[in-house]
Order: sequence, then structure tokens, then C-alpha cells
Amino acid sequence: MTNLLNAWASMVWYLFIPPAEAIAVVYGINYFTHNLLTPTGIPTWLGAGVAAALILLMVPFNYYGVKAFGITTTSIGIFKLILYLIIPVGLMIAVFMPQNFAGLPGGFMPYGAAAMFSSIPLAMFAFGGTRSYLTMPRK
Repeated sequence: MTNLLNAWASMVWYLFIPPAEAIAVVYGINYFTHNLLTPTGIPTWLGAGVAAALILLMVPFNYYGVKAFGITTTSIGIFKLILYLIIPVGLMIAVFMPQNFAGLPGGFMPYGAAAMFSSIPLAMFAFGGTRSYLTMPRK
């Protein structure tokens, strides 16, 4: 079951992150060109084409760059993991108050399930960034 969950998380990460990165680059380029996005923020046909071209350019870069950048990614991933562990542990030691879990109006989730579900994309990016060094091939 653990391997199934890990494989599912990897599939989601590897399928959805490249398009998100390509669209983020299109948003950045649009700052200078002003013709890749509509006024509502939806990519135009040209913007979608630029994003698709960026994804196609990422494939060989990622394929051949894995060996070259594996050590760097591993080092940065370990550093990020250490930071991600130090910060919450340090905050819990410094300012943890158990009464906050039940003493607030609204209980444990004062803003309801909508606030919890709106944090899922942020958690996905954080999870994907810290687990990248685990999936890197080793020599």
C-alpha cells in the first residue's frame, strides 16, 4: 500500500508540475509581451503554444540533466528537509499552546473545510520539492 501511494504521488507530481511551471513562465513572459494572456489571465492560443514549446524543451533538458544535476538536487533537497523539520519543531518548542486547539471559536478548523482544501496546492508543491532527492537515481 505504501508503494502504491508513493507511486501515485510521483505520478501526480511528474504529470502536473511541468505544465504548472510552463504556465508560470508564460505569466512571466507576458509581463513584457502582453499578448500571451487574456485580460482575465487565461492563456491565449499563442500563450498555450509557448507553454507547450517550453514543456517540449524541458523533456531533453530533464532527461540529460538528471545525471549532471543529481548531486545538487540531493544536497538542496536534504537542506530543505532539514529546514522544514527545524522550523516547526522550533516553533512548537517556543510557542506551543495546547489550548489553541480547542479554545478558539470554531474549534480546530475555524475557517472550515474550504480553507483546508485551499492549502492542498501549497502542500503539493512543498511535498514535491522535499521528496525530489529521494527519487533521484544514484550511481
